[in-house]
Amino acid sequence: MNRKGQTLILFIFLIPILLLLMAIIVDIGFLTHAKIKLSGVTEYAIQNYVQKEEAESKIKELFIKNNIPIENLKIIQTDQSLEIKNEYQINSIFGKIIGIQNYKITIHKKGNNKTEKLIIENERKEESL
Repeated sequence: MNRKGQTLILFIFLIPILLLLMAIIVDIGFLTHAKIKLSGVTEYAIQNYVQKEEAESKIKELFIKNNIPIENLKIIQTDQSLEIKNEYQINSIFGKIIGIQNYKITIHKKGNNKTEKLIIENERKEESL
C-alpha cells in the first residue's frame, strides 16, 4: 500500500500550525523582555534616586537611555519615598496574525526609605489589547 499521499497531506496541515506556534512564542519572548527591562530600570531608579534632588530628571534620562517611552511616566517623590508609574505599548510582531495589534505594559513601584532598609512595593499589571 502506498502511504506517501497521506504523509504529504498531514505535513501540509501541520507545518502552518507549527509555524504559528513558533511565531507566538517569539512574540511572548519580546513581551517578556520588555516587562523585565521595565521592571529592572524602575527598581534601579528607586534604589538610586529615592532621596536625591533632581531625581525626576535623572529618572527620565535613565528611561530614555534604555529606550523606554516616558509619555505616561509618573514620578511622585516625597521626603522618604519615591513612586514610579509607567505605561506604554509595544507592537506585536506575529500576534497580528491572530488579531493582537500591540501589548500594553504597566508598572507601579514604590520605594520607602522610612527605616534603614529600602523597601520596594510592587504593584504590576500586564495585559494585551
